[in-house]
Amino acid sequence: MPATLTYPGVYIEEIPSGVRTITGVATSITAFIGGAKRGPVNIATTINSFGDYERIFGGLWLNNAVGYAVRDFYLNGGSQAIIVRLFGAPFAKEDDREKAQAAAQTVATAATGAAGTLANKKKAASDAADKINKDITTSPAEKKAATTVSDAIASLPDDATADDVSAAAGAAVTNASLRSKATLSVGDIPLEAAYEGGWGGNLRATVNLDNIPSASPDLFNLVVRDAETGASERYLNLSVDANSPRRADNVLAAGSDLVRWSGDWPETPPDLKKIRDAMAASSAAPTDTAKQDALWALTQDSVTQAESKYQRAKTAWEQKQNSGASAADVQKAKDAADAARTALDKAENDMTNAVSDGLTLTVFHLTKTPTRNWMLM
Repeated sequence: MPATLTYPGVYIEEIPSGVRTITGVATSITAFIGGAKRGPVNIATTINSFGDYERIFGGLWLNNAVGYAVRDFYLNGGSQAIIVRLFGAPFAKEDDREKAQAAAQTVATAATGAAGTLANKKKAASDAADKINKDITTSPAEKKAATTVSDAIASLPDDATADDVSAAAGAAVTNASLRSKATLSVGDIPLEAAYEGGWGGNLRATVNLDNIPSASPDLFNLVVRDAETGASERYLNLSVDANSPRRADNVLAAGSDLVRWSGDWPETPPDLKKIRDAMAASSAAPTDTAKQDALWALTQDSVTQAESKYQRAKTAWEQKQNSGASAADVQKAKDAADAARTALDKAENDMTNAVSDGLTLTVFHLTKTPTRNWMLM
């Protein structure tokens, strides 16, 4: 502003120049927005090395180029990056997924339940899908799911058996109703992956009551493991008491990079007494496989149960081999081990195939993502 003229004299006023100094900015900091194998979705996460990216977002991933861009950024002298992971969810809401699953299952049931030849089963699937597609009350997702199952059955070769139809229908139902997050349960304790993506299919969980006195019936310990990376987390003295500061859902939400409690907190909490009773029964009869199975059903997820049963069968087979048992007994034990191995493979496939790595990202996912809600971490 010009000086106030209060007395005679010479006044000097500086006029701003039109030249502006260019302020230097760092070129070693940038942001990347796109798909990643794992990690928080729609949250801006600051990393300081590619090692951070591997730990949080899973490293290089063939489904998206972001990981390669981040790696090259650090190889060329980058110092800090901000990552925003996007995820193309197969369904906008869980209710939509459940409706699609129901429509797909309707077609599958029609096919597997149809009597007679393969042609009859294919026609039953086609008719059921047509009925869903012509119903104006069904959503596009339900129509697509029904068609997916019908097409899968229609593509079976002419020599396909009833078992082939059942397998194809089951696989198609799963493919038509993929989850965004993997789910797993340990007895009455429901869990889900912390973040979206197929990586969650590798999660394993077990519950134990080690060092928990009977006077604390609401407490349990939880061990979670990522079978792909080997990462594990252990939580001691979690509680199913709704008023406890160690309430399981709150502790997992605050501290776990792997899992969350699935769904709302139940009005009736899980009954941990069943675990203690099963432990006592199994300890009293350690060779009783039925009691072992009952305990594992309460303390292990489905894949871990299959792993335990396979190890038990494999050990029994090895013992038969080393004990000089008859060839028939050894073969019987081997058959049991092979069956347990097959069950384990199925459990692993069911777990991994039920969850999606996300739809292919498009401009829609970038422009429709609630960017105003991105949080810097």
